[in-house]
Amino acid sequence: MRKMLMVLALMLPVALMAQTAVYDTVSIHDIQFVPDTASAESSPLLGDTVVVRGIAVSKVKEIWAGATRWAFLITDGVGGPWSGLEIIQHDTTGDNFNTGMGFVLQGDEYYFTGVVEEFQNDTQLAILLNAPEHYPVLLNEGVALPAPDTVTTGDLGSNAAGEQWEHVNVFIRDAIVLNNSAPSNTCLINDGSGDVSIDDWYSVMFDSISGGLYSYPPNNSLINVKGYVRGRNNNYTVNPRYTTWIEELTSPPNFSNVDFSPKLPASNRPVNVNATVTDRNGTVVSVTLWYSVDYGAYSSIPMTTSDSVYTASIPPQPDQSFVRFYLEAVDNDTHTSQAPGDTSIIQYFYSVHDGPISIKDVQFTPYGDGNSGLIGESVVVSGTVMTD
Repeated sequence: MRKMLMVLALMLPVALMAQTAVYDTVSIHDIQFVPDTASAESSPLLGDTVVVRGIAVSKVKEIWAGATRWAFLITDGVGGPWSGLEIIQHDTTGDNFNTGMGFVLQGDEYYFTGVVEEFQNDTQLAILLNAPEHYPVLLNEGVALPAPDTVTTGDLGSNAAGEQWEHVNVFIRDAIVLNNSAPSNTCLINDGSGDVSIDDWYSVMFDSISGGLYSYPPNNSLINVKGYVRGRNNNYTVNPRYTTWIEELTSPPNFSNVDFSPKLPASNRPVNVNATVTDRNGTVVSVTLWYSVDYGAYSSIPMTTSDSVYTASIPPQPDQSFVRFYLEAVDNDTHTSQAPGDTSIIQYFYSVHDGPISIKDVQFTPYGDGNSGLIGESVVVSGTVMTD
């Protein structure tokens, strides 16, 4: 197949004549550029069938697009804003398998033919199916890929700012890890200019995190990270191809397996808190539990340890009290970390109840994630059935 693609490259004038007779040949910039990102994000060529020239920057099937889809990214070779694009094949089953896309190699330059689409504010080119005359046309082999563009987290913090970097390889320097266990295998970081998430779009990252082979750096770590930008659900994420694309500059203590019980205590019950705390490049010096009752001042309790598992108990509180708490650790390099990572956004919490549990007790949360404080608990509630 590689030889066939090379033959197609030698036949380029004929192939292009057949293609451009039907479809316009455009650049990645033509597809991606939006003059006013504050008011519109969709490609100006949305819905058009076009031919585009680009260098494959990753292997086919290296990014997740679904069980029966193939996807990879291309670059114009120059880099900078508006220089990247996603190529996607929506169906790889049956006769649709035979599109030539499975033989595209990283670093090779091709002409691709497809339809310009938008998915979750991500621009992509859906290649034509059952159309052998529109196989990718090989132009050059082993082309050097552009260096990643240095950006800030704030450059990706809004649709208006981030659109130009869609599918471009970027580099973020000196960012702080705010939450290394955010939903859907993401990691929230900030270099002082705004929040952005690292995500596991690439299969190596997904497999490493999901399989327990890799975890994001501890909260409060200072890191450098590079990766390809993806538009997802009105946000932009940075997606490293490999775990080595995340560089830890400092490594504070790491929290895992944080838990407490009971989660709905009576007024005569203390609440026992435990967490596993480790340090990748040193030793943990201290772990402290900080708690606040009814939004009052915080009190501290030193946590004791046995084999990296730290424990402490919050004293009994009056009926109907609302308690928030977080954990703080310090290592031998005086690096500190917290759990949760950003306590201005979320903390651990519980309410004290001597009476029956209400539906409100189950539903209530003061934080934007919407999660109940009783997740995993067995409760008994009463209410009126509103539907069959």
